[in-house]
Amino acid sequence: MSEARDQSINTIVLDLLEQAVGLNDRRERLRRYTTWTESELHEFEGSLDAQRTIDDKAWR
Repeated sequence: MSEARDQSINTIVLDLLEQAVGLNDRRERLRRYTTWTESELHEFEGSLDAQRTIDDKAWR
């Protein structure tokens, strides 16, 4: 089988395992969720700024 596909057995096994567990789908989802536009990054940083505000009355 590997000779017919011109691939090593290791490559074929890795490809089959990736297909079985949906690794390529997971990589695609991670790429989508970790790539932000400038406006998304600005919105996220704004949300963090709001959380970084210290309420002095609460800490006395």
